[in-house]
Amino acid sequence: MKTPMTNKLAGGLSKLSQAASARKDNVSGTIILVKPSDCFEEDNPRTDFDENLIESYVADFLDPEIGQKEPIQLYPANKEGKYRVQHGATRLRAGLIAEKENPAFKLKAIVDNSLNNKDELENYFDRAMNNIKRDNMTLLDRANFIGNYLDKAKQSGKPVTQAEIAKRLGFKGGASYVSRLLKLRDMTPEMSEVYQSGNIDDIEALATLAEIQKDKPELFKSLIELPDLDRATIRKAKKTGKIKETETGTQQETAGHDTEPKSKTEPGANTILSQSEMDDSVVAIPFVDYLFQTGRVNILIKTVNNGFLAALETVFEHGINADVDFKDSVVWATEDEAIDFGKKQIKDWAEVVLAEKDSLSVEEYQDIVGYLNTLKNVNPQNDYSDKNKDSGSRKAKTGQLTAVIFVEVNGEEGLLLLKVPKDHIGADESNAHSNGFVYVQIGSEIRAVKEGEYVIKSVSYRE
Repeated sequence: MKTPMTNKLAGGLSKLSQAASARKDNVSGTIILVKPSDCFEEDNPRTDFDENLIESYVADFLDPEIGQKEPIQLYPANKEGKYRVQHGATRLRAGLIAEKENPAFKLKAIVDNSLNNKDELENYFDRAMNNIKRDNMTLLDRANFIGNYLDKAKQSGKPVTQAEIAKRLGFKGGASYVSRLLKLRDMTPEMSEVYQSGNIDDIEALATLAEIQKDKPELFKSLIELPDLDRATIRKAKKTGKIKETETGTQQETAGHDTEPKSKTEPGANTILSQSEMDDSVVAIPFVDYLFQTGRVNILIKTVNNGFLAALETVFEHGINADVDFKDSVVWATEDEAIDFGKKQIKDWAEVVLAEKDSLSVEEYQDIVGYLNTLKNVNPQNDYSDKNKDSGSRKAKTGQLTAVIFVEVNGEEGLLLLKVPKDHIGADESNAHSNGFVYVQIGSEIRAVKEGEYVIKSVSYRE
C-alpha cells in the first residue's frame, strides 16, 4: 500500500522527469522528435505554399525507406509545451497530414534556444530570407513581406532603406527592384485577378500595370480586357496613354481619356516629361561619364536643411526607368557626396534593364552593355560613330527585320555578336575572320567560344 509520502515522491519525480525532458528538448542544435500538432506558426511572411511539394513530403514522411531528410527549426517550447516554427512551414504542413494518417508520426526538429534572445524583427526577416534564397516565395508574398518589414522597422525605431533590404536579400536590381515589388503590396481585387491568372508573371510588367490602375483606371480596365496582354503592350500603354489597334492599322484612344492634338516632333526626339522637369525644387545634373545613345540619365539633387539628398532619374523609351525616390538617400554633407551616391545607383538600374533583354531593341541592349563595360574598363561594344553614320541606310531598308540571337554558354545566357570591335579581334582589315569560333557577349564580357560550346536558345526578329 502506497503512503501519502510515496505518492508525493512519485509526483515529484514525475515533474522532475518532465522538466528534464523539456530541458533535453531545448538543447540548441540537438535533433528531437516532436508531434506536428505540438507545433505552430506565427507571423510567417510566406502565405502561398506549393501543394504538390507538400504531397511529396507527405509521401516521403510515411515511407520508412525515405523519411524526413531535413529537420525543421523551432523556438524553445512555450508554457503550454508548444513549439513555434522558425523554418520549415512546408514540412510542418506535410507533417500535420502525415500525423492524421499515422498518429505515431513525429517530425525531426532542432530547437534553437538563441531565437528567444534575438531581435524578433531579425527573426522575421530571416524567415523570409530563407524562403527567398530558396526561390520558393511568390512575388506577392515578397512584396507584402518587404512592406511589412519596413513598417515594423519604422515602428521599432530602426528604419531601413530599400537599398539595404535589396543588398541583404541579394536582389540584383537593388532598390529599383524593391520599389517595383512594393507596388504589388496590398493588390486591388482586379490586380489580384491578373496576378492569379498567371498570364503576367514578371515584376516589371505587374508593377507598371499597378501604376496604370492608380493613375489611369480606365486605361487599366481596357488593358486587362485584352485577350493577349503582354509586357510590351503594358509598356506602350503606360508611355502613350492608349492602346494601339495594330490589326486594323488604326489607333484607338482608350475610353476615359481625352483625345489631344498630336504635336509634331523631330524623329528620335524624346517626348517623355521627366521628374526633374516637373519639380522646380530638384536640380538635375546630367550624367556624362558615359554618353547613353538611347536615352538620358540624370542625378537629381535636393537640398534639405542639413545637407543634400540624391536620386537617380532615367528617361528611356523602352520604359524600364528608375523610380525617382529620395527615401533611399541618406543626407550627405556635400553635394559632391550626394552626386557620387546617385552615380552608384546607375549600375543597379542597368542590370535590371539588361535582365529584360527580350524587350529591348539591339541599340538599347548594346547601349546598356556599353555602359556596364566601362565599369570594367572594357571598350564599349558599339562604335557609335559608325552606327550613326550609316543609320540612314538602315532606315531605308523598309520591310526588313534584324535577328537578335540569344545563346547559352556553359549555363550562362548571352548574345551572339554580329558586330565586334576591331580592337577586340586585333584585326586591321574589314574582312578579318576567325577559324572555328565566334564572339558572344555574356553580361558585360565579350568571349570567343568554339563551335559546340554554345547553344542557340532563341532568335528574336526586330525592326
